[in-house]
Amino acid sequence: MQHRHSTDRPWQRLVRWNSWFWTLSIYITIVLSCYDAISSQPAVLQSWSGVWLVTLLLGFCTLYHQAFQRTGSHWPMPLRHAIGYFGLQTLLVLALLDYSAGFTGLCVTLLAHVSAVLPLRRWAIPFLPLLAVLGKSWGVYDQARQGDWQNVAWFCFAAGVLVATLLCIHLLFRQGYRMRRLITELEDAHARLARSAAQAEELAALRERTRLARDLHDNLGHALGIIAVKLEVAERLYCHDAARGAAELAATRALARASMAELRSSLANLRTPPPGDTDLARTLSTLAAEASARSQLVITCCADDLPALPAPIADTMWRVAREALTNVERHARAQTAALSLVLQNGVLLLRITDDGVGLSALAQQQPNHYGIVGMRERIEALGGSLTVMTPGHGGTIIEAQVPLAD
Repeated sequence: MQHRHSTDRPWQRLVRWNSWFWTLSIYITIVLSCYDAISSQPAVLQSWSGVWLVTLLLGFCTLYHQAFQRTGSHWPMPLRHAIGYFGLQTLLVLALLDYSAGFTGLCVTLLAHVSAVLPLRRWAIPFLPLLAVLGKSWGVYDQARQGDWQNVAWFCFAAGVLVATLLCIHLLFRQGYRMRRLITELEDAHARLARSAAQAEELAALRERTRLARDLHDNLGHALGIIAVKLEVAERLYCHDAARGAAELAATRALARASMAELRSSLANLRTPPPGDTDLARTLSTLAAEASARSQLVITCCADDLPALPAPIADTMWRVAREALTNVERHARAQTAALSLVLQNGVLLLRITDDGVGLSALAQQQPNHYGIVGMRERIEALGGSLTVMTPGHGGTIIEAQVPLAD
């Protein structure tokens, strides 16, 4: 929300200055016109005519502050609201002109209000009555009846200049309101995207915890159950056949060591690359070497020399490669695997292949394959794509493509 306030501040300042300018213009016009009316008609203050003048002025100012100032920041003003406001104000100005021609300035102010809060196609409704009042105050109708067309032409010229000026004001305010609305919509969309990203991140963390819990249950939990049974068997065998009991203990010890190795492997898969390390080729080579060292796989790694990559891309590609190699170790029953990273036509291509049993399309759609789902979500979040293929000769090919910005 702080960003929205910072982007709105220049526009709010412009609207505030415009409001102050027209408010000041209105009250200066009222003061000068009242002075002119009192100077020309001193008896106004000593009759009910003065009370009526004050009533008209209070009505004009009240409508301005209550009906225009409170809703003038919204564009466009509702048509029904505009008809009521400008209609009443026109009648009040028409009544005030009986006291002094100086109140014509209020008519000009209302014309400016029309240009600021109404679209161009709705100008005619309040604009024509106001121009008619303006012509009456300048005596255009009397001059036309007397054939004084020169003054009529001057009035038309002045009205044209006024309309052109108001049109410029209208364009300024319309663009300002549109920009403000677009900024609001963009910030709302940004907030929705941020919430979606947070939800996606939370879902990915939940899936990772689910996968970790499943692995611990399937591997470590199963192994601990077998170890408990074997220890009970060894305890019973020692009473009758010590040699068989010792053999059973040796087998239990080997199972415990294998379980510890499996636990280390699971913990290693949770490790993240060094913070800020964007040398993806080096981290992938280290990942392949570690996976090859803890398994019977022969893993080759071929990576191009790449420029420094953005941290999100490097981290995502590293995680995808790690997950793919983990799947090869645990499920593929493969002998060899290959990992390659190339940059082709602005697209970063990561490929992991193995010679194992392969992964069918039906198996990929099963709900327990969170690893593939997680890899695909990570890649698509960067605007890329992930493809899993099973060639006819066996094995699996996983390709992850991420476009790089120029």
